[in-house]
Amino acid sequence: MKTVLITGASGYLGSNLVEYFSSRYDLIKVARKKNEKGILAVDLANEASVADLSRQHNPDFILHAAGIKAQACEKNPELARVNVSASELLTMHFPSTKIYFFSTDFIFDGKRGDYTEIDPSNPLTIYGRSKLAAESFYDLERHCIIRTAGLFNLNQPGFLNYVFSQLSQEKPIEAFTDVYSTPTYLPYLCKTLDDMIELGVAGLFHIAGSERVSRFEFAKLVAREFSYDENLIHGIEAPESFLNPRDSSLDSSKIKDLLNLKWKSISSALEEMHNKKSSL
Repeated sequence: MKTVLITGASGYLGSNLVEYFSSRYDLIKVARKKNEKGILAVDLANEASVADLSRQHNPDFILHAAGIKAQACEKNPELARVNVSASELLTMHFPSTKIYFFSTDFIFDGKRGDYTEIDPSNPLTIYGRSKLAAESFYDLERHCIIRTAGLFNLNQPGFLNYVFSQLSQEKPIEAFTDVYSTPTYLPYLCKTLDDMIELGVAGLFHIAGSERVSRFEFAKLVAREFSYDENLIHGIEAPESFLNPRDSSLDSSKIKDLLNLKWKSISSALEEMHNKKSSL
């Protein structure tokens, strides 16, 4: 069985990757802090730590899901350097290992949306700039950069959790009508990544949901699927201080054409998620 090293293994994306790939590969799980059994504490921004990791382990490939989140980067710009250093050090100390690096829709300015891989980047945030800088360390003949957006699944810690929390208590919520993305159901992302690994795909790819929706529209879809009161959802415009690009929707045609993929709708993904939740 092949071995895969997963960085950010205790984070939201990383933990979903661990769950999906645990039956397919032997896993080496890495995080900044050893907060659960089986996870190695490694500071990916520290060269000695990464060098030591490379001496101890020789994975067949790396899923690099670690990183400092957007809000934390804006509050403390120094933290954003971790996003850059981690990619630099991993490519340096694992020179023969293929790396799948997870980047973001925040590398675009959000002025028009529906971005393809060949569209020019123009990040407006410290977080976006740090992820774009990290991309520069990857040789696309060998490595793979995956830009994704709006990840959701059960136990999602962000916007979806807010929607569930409020609506389940019959409390009103406010959702932006002018902030658009392509929400990405994590099991679909993991399955696509699995196919890419099997085929040895390298390069730059957008992997995101097929539908461009606003946060308001997404909240409405959640309410309908989970039988909550849609009237509790009130649409508002995002304030100027809101960090997200206004329309960072991604066009994933390149990978979907390559793999002949047809992702199900957001409603179908939410239905699948609802069925999982009901069976717990």
